[in-house]
Amino acid sequence: MPQTKNHEKLFSRANQLAREGGYKKAIELYNTLIESDPKNTLYKIHLGVAHFDAGDYSNVIKITSDYIKLEPRAPFVHQLRGRAFFNIEDFESSLHEYNLEIKKNPQYAEAYCDKAYTLLELNKTTEAYHSALMASQIDSKSSDVFNCLAISLNRLGQYSLAMERCLQAIFLDKSNPNFYRTAGDIYCNQGDLINAIKNYDLALTKESNFFIGAFQKSRALLLGCDFQNGWQLYENRHLKERLQNKNLFQEFSKINFKSIKKILILKEQGLGDQILFASMLHEIDHHNREVYVEIDERLILIFKRSFLHIKFFTGETYPKEFKPDITFGIGSLAGFLRQSIDSFKNQKIKFLESNKTKTLMLKNRLIEFKLHTNEKICGLSWSSQNKRIGKQKSIDLAHFELILKMPNIKFVSLQYGEHDEELDKIKEEYGIEIHRFNDIDSYHDIESLCSLIDACDFVITSSNVTVHLAGSLGKKTYLLAPRGEGSLFYWHVDLKQSLWYKSVSVFHQKDIGSWREPVSDIYQEIMREKIYIHK
Repeated sequence: MPQTKNHEKLFSRANQLAREGGYKKAIELYNTLIESDPKNTLYKIHLGVAHFDAGDYSNVIKITSDYIKLEPRAPFVHQLRGRAFFNIEDFESSLHEYNLEIKKNPQYAEAYCDKAYTLLELNKTTEAYHSALMASQIDSKSSDVFNCLAISLNRLGQYSLAMERCLQAIFLDKSNPNFYRTAGDIYCNQGDLINAIKNYDLALTKESNFFIGAFQKSRALLLGCDFQNGWQLYENRHLKERLQNKNLFQEFSKINFKSIKKILILKEQGLGDQILFASMLHEIDHHNREVYVEIDERLILIFKRSFLHIKFFTGETYPKEFKPDITFGIGSLAGFLRQSIDSFKNQKIKFLESNKTKTLMLKNRLIEFKLHTNEKICGLSWSSQNKRIGKQKSIDLAHFELILKMPNIKFVSLQYGEHDEELDKIKEEYGIEIHRFNDIDSYHDIESLCSLIDACDFVITSSNVTVHLAGSLGKKTYLLAPRGEGSLFYWHVDLKQSLWYKSVSVFHQKDIGSWREPVSDIYQEIMREKIYIHK
């Protein structure tokens, strides 16, 4: 009996410490209790929760595995495991655990809601909506469920209904910053930047360190060309992720960038973003500065050829001996060098160089497609493989019919990925051949893709890596840019001439999801610019 009372006292103390945030001491006490009573599942589940609250998700997964062996029918444990997997971004395992929880506890709204958030991370938006809808049918008073419905509907482009659900979430809980962030996202996708910014500000009044809200606000500001405020908030990209990198956060107003002589720049984001931000590298490419830039391995040869003094490296060739005065991500270059629209006057028309030998060889191969010398070669790319917004940025080849039927233009595919079936279908239905170079791997061999783009007379592309390569080469390019979920801040709202690439003209969707008008506008533009030449 005394031992039992002592256990109760220790257990009560451990629980109090956990509630107060003293996780380390609480975990020690839970472990002491488990050592003396290994089969007591109550101690184990509280230990798992304490590890979860402390952010130690790997231990949560281990402990709950032991717990399930002792209590295979216990409710809520799979939900805890699901959240642990979610936080280490193992979304498939997370989804598996939520499905197990729902099987055990089919009337548990939170499990359906958690499942919906996981499905959103897996880009299964329709499934996420149905899971959130199921949660709302079980619990019509859950603010989080309505927020999840709003996010799903926003991604599906159903903005009015999304806003209705978001306002329901806010009505039920006016203190949650995530709900105002969702409202901001919905407004932003509709192009209403003023109301988007207002809602992001509301989110930040609820929680000053709401980094994702600050980052989302930066995108709205940058879309509207407010660079001075936008770039500073854009630094929150380093704080919003689960694995934060606070050391990369820059306060631009406090740094005299011109006086810094030793600079280390780290890669971040995708290939296209690295090329976009590299458009500013020429401004620090001087003999009196020592600059090291990490870049995707596929770009190394191109970048080394294109810049005179900068040293480029990959993760495997990190310059350990170099002692920089400042280290930052490549996206922060804009915060130092692009604080106004006027500063974009420093953009070069061409800042990357293709391999001249390869380019000449490909030009000669392209000549073989021409029936006569007046014909032009148009490089065509139409799809994005981005896991979350690739669908919104991609275009069915059939939408290009008006352009593909223009005589005196031969088309060559610049599209990466498997697309033979699409090209065969276009040839079968319209009698138009979009030529392909099967010996060029447009995903891995960026060096050859770069030369193929340079060998073309002009390019038409969706918002993918092709537009960044074409723009960096100074190639005349027509970009089809989406509105809504797939819009990117650097194709600034309603600007037809790209600020980042002087050779790129931007044709925005007028209506979200419709490519009819931008394709027609490109057709008319080609006619006006006399790229189309009559026989």
